[in-house]
Amino acid sequence: MNIRALEASGGASGQFRALPAAKGTKVSWDRPSMAVTGPVEGSAAASRMITPDSRGIGLLGSKKFAAGSGASAVGAASLAAKSSPAPRRSSVYETMRQVQTEGRAAADALKLEEDAKVASGDFERLPEWQRPLRELFTVLGGDQWKESSGWPAAGVLPAGSAAAAAKAGVTVELYGVTRPGARPDEVVSLDLAWNNLAGDLGRVEALWQAKGLEVLHLGANKLTGVVPGRHFSAKGPSRIKELHLYRNGLRGQLPYELGELRCLESLWLFENHFSGQLPDCFGALTSLVDLRVNSNRLTGKVPPSLGGCAKLEVLNLQKNALSGPIPEEVLTSCHKLKDLRLWSNKLTGPLSPEVSCLRHLEVLLVQRNQLNWVVPASLGKCRELRKLDLSNNQFRGELPPAAFGNLVHLEALSLANNPRLCGEIPREIRQLRCLLLIDLSGTSLEDLDEFASDVAAGKSAAPPSVKVIVEGYSRDPLS
Repeated sequence: MNIRALEASGGASGQFRALPAAKGTKVSWDRPSMAVTGPVEGSAAASRMITPDSRGIGLLGSKKFAAGSGASAVGAASLAAKSSPAPRRSSVYETMRQVQTEGRAAADALKLEEDAKVASGDFERLPEWQRPLRELFTVLGGDQWKESSGWPAAGVLPAGSAAAAAKAGVTVELYGVTRPGARPDEVVSLDLAWNNLAGDLGRVEALWQAKGLEVLHLGANKLTGVVPGRHFSAKGPSRIKELHLYRNGLRGQLPYELGELRCLESLWLFENHFSGQLPDCFGALTSLVDLRVNSNRLTGKVPPSLGGCAKLEVLNLQKNALSGPIPEEVLTSCHKLKDLRLWSNKLTGPLSPEVSCLRHLEVLLVQRNQLNWVVPASLGKCRELRKLDLSNNQFRGELPPAAFGNLVHLEALSLANNPRLCGEIPREIRQLRCLLLIDLSGTSLEDLDEFASDVAAGKSAAPPSVKVIVEGYSRDPLS
């Protein structure tokens, strides 16, 4: 009898043609896989399977055969069936359709995989400056970014592939990426802030090894995980000057290895979920100008090593749970400090007279702590002060006139909610010409109502628009 074998004619037409069967050969059908098994002529002990490949062509072992080529063409690959009823045609067609469907799905998956490989190219063959960007795009959900012009879209680089772009001499421009003309093989600046980046920052590795990277802005996104300090080594981003990771979902302790970023000038880590103590490594960051680690869950003391940051101009540690005194090292060594914000912590002890060393200080906000003792008269040497908030502490005693007489630029002053402050309001406060807000509520100072009336009547040097608060509860009016 004849058996029916799969034939390639028509591809997906599902047609079959009978092959001549050799006598004395018994074959059987494997219906699920559409396979035919049986001894092959010329090798009585051998057994082969005929299965369709993804194009519908039958395979005999590792060789292809085309049905209808004749017994002489089939040769050793001819199969013969002595007596075995052919399967029902409807069942064969159903199985064939199933095979074709599965074959197409497998072919589609293979094509997608090959396309991705072609699009991305061999990672090792990518230009060195593109490798960390490829990783960043993949790990941090590049297909969901708000802006990704020029970046890989669905795995395809702007010029088709990095190799093609390089060969054609095309300059690939990517959103947020700066490459100087003198160093086209380096990414100097990468600014993707406010761009809906999402994912575990700890999975990003190649970026920290990017040659020449000086500016990295990834703030205001949806990053999670920890700051990968293990990459901040001698081989890491040694030239980085600005590292901004603010307003994300980062957690854990700040890595001690931050001290390895010796060129760092600006470090913004505020509004995350960092915990633990501030690492005692900042003394090594002698180029640091701007440090903002506010609005986290930091505990412990303010490290005295911050005094080693002689170029520091902005120090913002507000809204944490820091305790202990304000280190004198910060007050005596950070001579360029302009903005010092330590409010809403658990700081204790006096406001040291050494604050007078901060001759360039413009903003001093230390409210909502547990600072005590007297307001230091040496504050008057901080002639550039514009905002001074000592409210919601435990200061006591009389206000020293010398603390305010020279503050000719002062615009806002709050001493509120220090109930042990007492005595007369110094005449020097009445002479502050730039004052726009003064809050003395919650204190035991004398003649508060009279002071408010005099200011309202223009009997002080302050402008008529000045806002005077002498009663009620004021909550951080300068914050």
